[in-house]
Amino acid sequence: MMANSTSIIAVDTVFSNYIGKGNFLSSYPDAIAAYSMRTISAGRYVGPLVRVRRSSDSVEQDFYAHAGSVNTDEVKAFVGMGSGFVTVWYDQTGNGLHAFQPVLASQPMIAKNGTVVAMGGRNCVMFDGVDDALQVPEAVATQFRSGANDLSIFSACTPKDVGQAFTVFSMAARDNANANFNDLMLFQANPAYAGTTRQSAGVLFRKIVGSAQTDRVAVGAGAPASNTPVIFGVTRESNTVTINDASTTATKADMTVGALNLSLATIGATRRGAGGTVEAGNVDSKVAELIIYRKSYQSVIDVITSNMAQYYGL
Repeated sequence: MMANSTSIIAVDTVFSNYIGKGNFLSSYPDAIAAYSMRTISAGRYVGPLVRVRRSSDSVEQDFYAHAGSVNTDEVKAFVGMGSGFVTVWYDQTGNGLHAFQPVLASQPMIAKNGTVVAMGGRNCVMFDGVDDALQVPEAVATQFRSGANDLSIFSACTPKDVGQAFTVFSMAARDNANANFNDLMLFQANPAYAGTTRQSAGVLFRKIVGSAQTDRVAVGAGAPASNTPVIFGVTRESNTVTINDASTTATKADMTVGALNLSLATIGATRRGAGGTVEAGNVDSKVAELIIYRKSYQSVIDVITSNMAQYYGL
């Protein structure tokens, strides 16, 4: 006769065979910077995920992961019936490249009027489409100054309005005020980068062939819906750019990029030109996750985006 047994799974247990449960950076290491409202670096990073300022008195507080993500009830208890604004979005790689915003009017929201902002039922950060932006340390942009680097960038976001492109992440140079010529990359959702059809996601590079010009690639069949989450990734490998939105893939070859004086990098809005002005225009769009690499994960781009989509219930 076999004795009865009971199996107990402890709180915060992480299963290594599913990258959606906190093991993203273990499965795909060497990220330059990684920002998320969930734990994506199990066993490697134990610090806070986000720092929030509440509207009532501008007191700030760090929030850590509980059961794998920022705890909604803790955020509610902190902000009360007011709103919460992100002052720091912590880098989980251990490189210390935390995204930040010291200007109060430009801080994105994590809670609005007592309600925590969500995407697919998960915590996220919401940008006002006017002047909200999180500044990414210059050390991220400078790693791509040669223009010859392979790269991988993955993100989970929600563009509020399909009629306007929402810039999730950009890296720009200071040496040209022309918006079309001075960006290494605009990483956007819902851009009209392929003819006149709205696409779910797209990327623009500064391409050098004889004279400065732009080149772009986008994915997404049909017209995307407003306020619909998008999971997408982009890789550049040997001058070929591949972008995938967890359902469709597009590739563009010969994306030869010249060297740029890259120094400006932002989440949620675009900074272009010598003055570093903010450009936005898609009110209440959201970003839940952003991971940046100086290497190509092109061979598994569909696996990564599909796993991210699973986590966000898409």
